[in-house]
Amino acid sequence: LGCAIAGGVLMGLYGYMASLNVSGFLGTRFTEEGYRFQGSIGNSAYVAVYSLFIIFYCLYLFFEKRGKKLLSFRTFGIGLLIAFFTSVFFLAGTRGAFLGLGTAGIALLSYIGFAYKKFRWKMLALIVLLLVVGGGLIYFQDSPFVRSIPGSRVFQISISARTFQDRITIWEMAWNGFLVRPVFGWGPENFINIFDTHFNTAYFDPAAGFGSWFDRAHSVIFDYLAETGIVGLLAYVSMFVMFYVMFFRKSKTEEGQPRFSDIALKGLFFAIPLAYFVQGLVLFDVSVTYLNLFTLFALATYKFGLQHENMKTREQKSMKA
Repeated sequence: LGCAIAGGVLMGLYGYMASLNVSGFLGTRFTEEGYRFQGSIGNSAYVAVYSLFIIFYCLYLFFEKRGKKLLSFRTFGIGLLIAFFTSVFFLAGTRGAFLGLGTAGIALLSYIGFAYKKFRWKMLALIVLLLVVGGGLIYFQDSPFVRSIPGSRVFQISISARTFQDRITIWEMAWNGFLVRPVFGWGPENFINIFDTHFNTAYFDPAAGFGSWFDRAHSVIFDYLAETGIVGLLAYVSMFVMFYVMFFRKSKTEEGQPRFSDIALKGLFFAIPLAYFVQGLVLFDVSVTYLNLFTLFALATYKFGLQHENMKTREQKSMKA
């Protein structure tokens, strides 16, 4: 995780250097109209998703290794990292990732409230506050106050937006392609053939050009469905199903009242796949997101699988001794 966070810091620093127009750093500038943070990745959408994973890693280290002292140099450093990547996230201005973050926040608070009865009403109040504030910022997205907020593009959510309408059009193409080859699909990286075969002229505006890339459906669901068929989509979804099976199986084996930090840590594991899945409904995977997804699964396997089995083995050996 340390290497992943260090890589994220370098990505963010590169983006800030480019934003400040430092010579030798490529990317959008703060002074440009429609500015969005690009980091060293070059695509704001993936910068936001990547930042979500890095924030999770930082929070994991905070709750997993936190000692009795809440205020320490270590926690201060982690707090700075979280603030840094939060700024990167909002400056990237990615609406799908913002919806994923909101979903993760509600899931985290819900899990803590369910598992820790002492804070149940407080968590419910925070959920209501989150919905009211988030909904208000989206509802008043065109007001001067909201537009003055850095990264306010994340609040400009509307089903009538051109980007969303383009996605609906290309999702229809992907669905039509799936109907032709529903079992195994057209094969990975073959979406361009679906695009050519089932092209919808509504997707092309002579004045603006194509709405988005034509080699992806801009949705992990429709991408897997069209390229790998129902078999591939079920295989993909099964990873998340097994993740939560392992997660809840571990929860049932725990005894006694756990510490709040342990519940918060489990709540993070419960929430982050939902954030990834929600943003993936309107975006496709690339290496920077895919690698972090499997880093998450590997960490969860250790945390809720192998670690638990190792503890049971040690306990059995101590009892025999």
